[in-house]
Amino acid sequence: MNWSRQIFNKYPITRGIVTYGFSYATSDLIAQTFFRPEQEKFNWKEVSRFGLFGSLWVAPTVYTWIKTSSKLFPAPNLQNALKKAIVEQFTYCPFAITTFYTGMNLLQGRSMDHATNELREKFWPTYQTGALYWVSVQTLNFAMIIEKNRVPVMSVASLVWGTFLSYMKFEKVWGGK
Repeated sequence: MNWSRQIFNKYPITRGIVTYGFSYATSDLIAQTFFRPEQEKFNWKEVSRFGLFGSLWVAPTVYTWIKTSSKLFPAPNLQNALKKAIVEQFTYCPFAITTFYTGMNLLQGRSMDHATNELREKFWPTYQTGALYWVSVQTLNFAMIIEKNRVPVMSVASLVWGTFLSYMKFEKVWGGK
């Protein structure tokens, strides 16, 4: 384990890459288990797409956002934490939701038109849920967690969020087929 600690310390983004890859893949397994009971087997291609997206897209963008927001609001206090969380809702979150639906559709081999239609249908319900969830999570994360541990903490919170995203990705808006 000493070698992994050295790598994680030398290249901090690697912690996010590992944790987000695992978190997103696990989120999809949870969603398949609880929200698609008619499915007899796990869809491992889907799990792989979620893991790939989490590690190679989400982790670097979250890492960049955390570094940027820490420079914009450097003091680790509740006021700045709340500012970061609110700014995130109007900047990073729309970007993240848009790239999620677009990226997952492209990874599935679907057209950009299909991705755009799904984004139109699901953006607002996803954004509204995310605003409630992430303002709370981010305020606590920015106020109480030291910077080097924020990406892994967000990865754990992303397990719940990723499960919700998997649900939204494969269901009609707010339930049912």
